[in-house]
Amino acid sequence: MHQKAKLEEVLNLSRQIISSQANLPMLEMQLSLKNTFEKPLIRTVFKGENGTVGYAVVNVLVNRFVDSFGFSTKPSQLMLEGMTVDTLEKFQYESLEDIILFFKMARQGAFGATSKGIDSNLIFGQWFPVYLEKKAEL
Repeated sequence: MHQKAKLEEVLNLSRQIISSQANLPMLEMQLSLKNTFEKPLIRTVFKGENGTVGYAVVNVLVNRFVDSFGFSTKPSQLMLEGMTVDTLEKFQYESLEDIILFFKMARQGAFGATSKGIDSNLIFGQWFPVYLEKKAEL
């Protein structure tokens, strides 16, 4: 598929996620580490005027991820904004599908458990390197 078409596909998926029209559970079940290699990089898709779409879709995914945990204390809006920015920065050389798959795997405990809650330090200091290692093994 042509690169421009791939970029447009990711932008369309992003808009569907933002507007709650995407079937994220079905998408999650279809994703694998292997098929993330075929997808365009975050920094390519969400540059320039598409940056606001990138922030919005990642913010939706971060909020969804945080809400999937049963902790009584939820992160503040400021923490969620920070997690969104951190996600965009850390995943700039990965794809939107990587973010979705990473959050699914983290939610399932694939990178270790959490007992006190989640924050950027745990997500990107401990879990993200494990994800990248799994990708590197492929």
